[in-house]
Amino acid sequence: MTNSTSETDHAAASAAETARTEQSSQARDQQYRLLAENTVVGIWQINPAGETLYINPAMLRMLELEKPEDLAGRTHHSFFTPESLVLMANEHDTRKVGTSSNYEAELLSRNGRKLPVHVCGSPVLNPDGTLQSLIGTFLDNTARKQAEESARKSEELFRAIVEDQNEFIVRWKPDGTLTFVNQAYSRFFNQSKEGLIGKSFYPFIPEEDREMIRQKVRSLTPDHPVASDTHRAILPTGQVFWQQWSDRGLFDKDGNLVELQSVGRDITARIETEEELRRSEENYRTLVEQSQDLIWAIDLQARFTFLNQAAYKTLGYRPEELLGKPFTEFVPPEHVPTYQAAFEENIRTGKDTLDYESFLVRKDGTIVALSANATVIRDSQGNPVGITGISKDISERIRAEQALKDSEKRYELAVSGSAAGLWDWNILTDEIYYAPRLRELLGYSQNEFPDRLSSVNEKLHPDDYERVWAAIREHLERRTTYNIEFRLLTKTGDYHWFLGRGQALWEESGKPYRMAGSISDITERKYTEQALRESEERFRQLANTMDEVFWMNSLLPERVLYVSPAFFRIWGVSPEALYQNPRLWLESIIPGDRQRVRDLYDNFFKNKAVPTYSAEYRIRRSDGSQRWISDTGSKIKNERGEAYRVCGIARDVTERKLAEENHAAWEAKLQQSQKMDAIGRLAGGIAHDFNNILTVISGNARMARQDLPAGHSLQEHLTEIEKSSERATDLVRQILAFSRQQEMERKPLYLAPVVEDAVKFLRSTLPASIEIRSNYESHLLPISANATQVNQVIMNLGTNASHAMNNNGLLEVRLDMVTVDANTAGTVPDLHQGRYVRLSMQDAGSGIDTSILPHIFDPFFTTKSPGQGTGLGLSVVHGIMKSHGGAVTVETEVGKGSAFNLFFPALEVEIPPSKPVEADEAQGHGERILFVDDEHSIVFITTRMLKRVGYNVTGFTNPLEALAAFKSDPDQFDLVVTDMSMPYLDGPRLIVEIKKIRPDIPIVMTTGYIRSQDVESAKGLGIAELILKPNTIHELAQTLHTILARRLKPNTPP
Repeated sequence: MTNSTSETDHAAASAAETARTEQSSQARDQQYRLLAENTVVGIWQINPAGETLYINPAMLRMLELEKPEDLAGRTHHSFFTPESLVLMANEHDTRKVGTSSNYEAELLSRNGRKLPVHVCGSPVLNPDGTLQSLIGTFLDNTARKQAEESARKSEELFRAIVEDQNEFIVRWKPDGTLTFVNQAYSRFFNQSKEGLIGKSFYPFIPEEDREMIRQKVRSLTPDHPVASDTHRAILPTGQVFWQQWSDRGLFDKDGNLVELQSVGRDITARIETEEELRRSEENYRTLVEQSQDLIWAIDLQARFTFLNQAAYKTLGYRPEELLGKPFTEFVPPEHVPTYQAAFEENIRTGKDTLDYESFLVRKDGTIVALSANATVIRDSQGNPVGITGISKDISERIRAEQALKDSEKRYELAVSGSAAGLWDWNILTDEIYYAPRLRELLGYSQNEFPDRLSSVNEKLHPDDYERVWAAIREHLERRTTYNIEFRLLTKTGDYHWFLGRGQALWEESGKPYRMAGSISDITERKYTEQALRESEERFRQLANTMDEVFWMNSLLPERVLYVSPAFFRIWGVSPEALYQNPRLWLESIIPGDRQRVRDLYDNFFKNKAVPTYSAEYRIRRSDGSQRWISDTGSKIKNERGEAYRVCGIARDVTERKLAEENHAAWEAKLQQSQKMDAIGRLAGGIAHDFNNILTVISGNARMARQDLPAGHSLQEHLTEIEKSSERATDLVRQILAFSRQQEMERKPLYLAPVVEDAVKFLRSTLPASIEIRSNYESHLLPISANATQVNQVIMNLGTNASHAMNNNGLLEVRLDMVTVDANTAGTVPDLHQGRYVRLSMQDAGSGIDTSILPHIFDPFFTTKSPGQGTGLGLSVVHGIMKSHGGAVTVETEVGKGSAFNLFFPALEVEIPPSKPVEADEAQGHGERILFVDDEHSIVFITTRMLKRVGYNVTGFTNPLEALAAFKSDPDQFDLVVTDMSMPYLDGPRLIVEIKKIRPDIPIVMTTGYIRSQDVESAKGLGIAELILKPNTIHELAQTLHTILARRLKPNTPP
């Protein structure tokens, strides 16, 4: 009994459990069916034969069926497109039996409509593993596909517009390597995109501008990613243009600059025509929206009281940097008022929940977008104490919509630098969109200028209407560039000039379906261009009639912008030649003025502190003539005070300069003449007495040496007396030559033998530490010269060279033939065109300082210490060369030495060699000489010297006594020697009296100095010879011998 009862209880319990299980299963089935019947996801279950076992209402709606019975007689394959069936077959072949599958497909509804769906299929298996059925879920993808297609078309439009922009759009790495360029940039540099991408743009930038760009790159940071600059660019042809760039740096998550996006334009025309177009550049920022869910809480003061780890990670702050801080500190400034008002409204009204989208700023400066759900926190009494919320990433939900927004944003960024008004025209629907900036340019409101084509058509200037629409039709039909200028009526009632650009999109069939573009106000530029044209016309009319040359140059790059026609009249060169060679005017300046003018102009050109330029210089015209120019210039500045051009006027002042030079030359000649006359009077005054003294000294010394034995101790002293007398004699002759009180006889001679004799003598007088090298060119032409003066020149220059080298160094003496042309003759006074024998003496001394170089030929000018120089050496050289019809020049460099070049005019003749005079021919043979001189010492020494060489001499110191003696017996004398200057009766009058008595007697007259008028007077008196004191016994005896020999042999030439 007991066992039976237990079994009964167990059976009852088991039945109850089974009932409960069935009820539970039925409840779950009911829940699943309710879910399947009410979901928006389509569910379709089929058997292996493709017949429908179950289909939910959502699936029927997708197939456009009303009830499951509508599927009768049809398998599921008939509701898929052929492409989807192929995809499903491939999926079945590759899928492992018994596993689920996911793929995209297209359904064909009963009405033939295609519906994109996402399919997830799962198999239902029998216990033995065979396929019982397939259950598929279908998600309608229509909205997502449409969003993707819209994004694709928008992206296509963006690329077309970017490529058609006249502005340059590039992306590049921090080292200058280009990663993207648009067609405008490629066209500008005349290179293909492939030839530019992957290469640095720095070769297009002048070296002086590159560091500015590199510094700009270094200045970019995540907090300050935007920069702009203006710099120059050089085309492969060498042309220089100005460009203006706006740049945005793109950074990685670590804040490293990885790339830059830049928009640029050519602003050369604006700079050159002084066009200052003020463009308002919109600073744009790229928003990177990547975030995680944030859980947070704030108090009634909007201060953070709690954030989870995701919040810290997302915002990049540490807890102590966020907790206790108002959330508004981390909100973009433009959103703070809105968020603050919403927060206060939420607390004030007591609204428990709030859904909104928000933006927060991370620590690195980037912005994150969030979808927030907030709830008010209350205390136990129901009072609000704060707000808590969860912010979720909404990127996936808005991806498709944001793609379109991003595309249009990129387009807006690409053209943001142009300050243009944008428009977008749907050609198929004739709908058009005008951006607010476009209405702002015209001054209209939305109501006054609605989004209709007629809005623009009504405002177009009547003269421009047909031309604008013709350009649009040409663009749509032939895909030409749409870039046109036209006028629009603004709200003020004035027409403004605009530059319109646009780009259309075409379907595959070639039909245009969309066109977008921009307009930019260019009224100021057009008016400026018109005013500039009118101003330039007035300027050209004025400049063309000016006698002066008006010129204008740009600073960077330096080139001639304008030069008036007077340039041809003054320079003898066409203005076009100056445009081609901007430095032609400088090259025409004679070498003596060129460096000075170049320094003045370059200092004016490059130095900002120098506002003006003024110079007077000489130019050589193309016909060889020379003109004086007075040139002045000033700088032209822009509104920023920066010089960008220079202009000036060049005048021909030749007549004024010649008048000034003639006047100055006349005054200089007068002063020089007066100075030389005074020196001449001084020289003439002392020469007679000084030479008399030297004659006595040298004569007595010579006779004393002859009277003493060869080894006598006084011989050396007497020799020194003679040498000193010779040096004193040379000094007197230098003074006389310098003052031109004594004319030296010149005759044709070859210069080489004279120079060689002088160099030999120079070697004997200079220290042995001075090395002299001679180099004489062969076949030198003869010159007309005085050998004594040539010798004097060489001695003076050689002595100066020795002093300059501190008696140690190399002295080079050269002779060569040179031809002086007109250019050289014009730079050296006293030098004329023709052939010259050039004597050059070059030392390795200290050189001559430029400050004293103009004075080295002045009389008595010396840099030597007192007692070491007379200051006459170089002035004598200059005087001798001038008297020879030649010139002297000097080339010098301080620390390296000097070279003096002496130019002797060459003779185009041959001269016979001279016959030397034998020494024994100077002996007398008892001839009777009457010698008259007012100096007793001269009479004493001369009579003794002449008697020693064979003459019978009667001497007088009183000319009256001499005349009386001659009158008493005129035939007792064979020859008369008389001084020129004597008291009671001077030489010329004495000669006249003697000639009256005996006209045939030969007479020799001596003097301390010989002037040109003295030579002419002597010829008129009929004297045989005029000789200069002091003279040696050999010189006087030779003269007497020659004259007496002619009397014995009448046919002997004088």
